Amino acid sequence: MRKNRYDNAVFDVDGTLFDSYPGVIACVKHAYAYMNTPVPDEATLRTFLGPSLHDSFGRYTDWTEEQIDRAVEVYREKYAGGEFKNVDFYPGIPELLDRLAAAGVRLSVASSKPIEVLTKVLAYKGLDGVFEKVSAPDFARKSSDKRELIAAAVTGSRPVMIGDRMYDIDGARAAGVDSIGAAFGYGGAEELKAHGATFIAHSAEDIYTIITGETI
Repeated sequence: MRKNRYDNAVFDVDGTLFDSYPGVIACVKHAYAYMNTPVPDEATLRTFLGPSLHDSFGRYTDWTEEQIDRAVEVYREKYAGGEFKNVDFYPGIPELLDRLAAAGVRLSVASSKPIEVLTKVLAYKGLDGVFEKVSAPDFARKSSDKRELIAAAVTGSRPVMIGDRMYDIDGARAAGVDSIGAAFGYGGAEELKAHGATFIAHSAEDIYTIITGETI
């Protein structure tokens, strides 16, 4: 029986499994309004997908640590209040997960989204119990470093990280794990290539083909 190239697929969530941009950005704008601070332009807002909220608010404002903490709280209140439902699967993702599982690939998640919220989103989209491991920080964590999250999500001997941002690729490399850059997400192919993604995928079908080792 032919072996798959990888036996464990570790997925990022926002920008990889789901297009969560509308809900996330609605909450970011709400937090800026609450803090009486002008909302950044669209290009800047897109960079909020990937790193932690603390890092993003800290990068684009002159807020104090206490103000950043409050903005994050305001964001999370709105997100948990219903914006977490404002997500859609990228084309082919549900089928991809089914096909990988049928091919014997173990499925995991490594996300910077707080575990308290992530579990709600996964359950809402019908993915409760699909992943063998779900690795995510609790509300107290403020860092965007994904190395530990990826390492904690690994279940197989030949794992690969699938993500759409440089943080996923950098974290995978630091954890000693190959990576597939999801170019259909928020970072784009150039960012993923620049950070050394092992493979670049432009669709769910590409991800399946790379993981199972078939020729693209």
